[in-house]
Amino acid sequence: MNYSELIEKGIAENKAPNLNEIKNLQQRSYGDLNAAKNILNADREWAYIIAFFAMLRILKTLIRAEGLIPKGMDESKNIILIAGSILEKDFKSLLNKLDRMRRRTENFIKEYNKPVTKYESQQALIDAEDFVNKISSIIKERHSQLLLI
Repeated sequence: MNYSELIEKGIAENKAPNLNEIKNLQQRSYGDLNAAKNILNADREWAYIIAFFAMLRILKTLIRAEGLIPKGMDESKNIILIAGSILEKDFKSLLNKLDRMRRRTENFIKEYNKPVTKYESQQALIDAEDFVNKISSIIKERHSQLLLI
C-alpha cells in the first residue's frame, strides 16, 4: 500500500515530523532494549514483550520521520502495516516476524497460560537489537537532519 491508500483506509494520518519527538522515540527504543536485557533472566516473558516494544517503537520513529502517524484501533498492527509500505521488500520477513511477535505478545497478555520459552526471549532480544540498529540506520540515511539534533 502507498501512503495515500493508508490514509484513505484510516490506518495513517499525515503529520509534520517533530524532530525532538523522533529523537525521544529512538532513544526510548534503545532504552527498551536495555530493559529487556536487564530482566531477561528474571522474567523472560516480559523481556520478550519489551523486546517487541523496542522494535515497534523504532518503527514508530521511522513512521514519524516520514511525516505520518498511525491511526485506528490496533496501533501495533497499523505500525507494522505502515512500516511495510515504507521499507523495502528486504524487510518483509522481519516485519512478518514482528507481526508474529505482536500476536504472541497479545496472547500472553490476554491468556497467561501460554508461557514464552527462554529461547524465544533470547532470540527476541537478538532480533530486536539487530532490527533497532537497522531501522535506526535507515532513519539516519533517509532523514539526515536527525544527525543535527
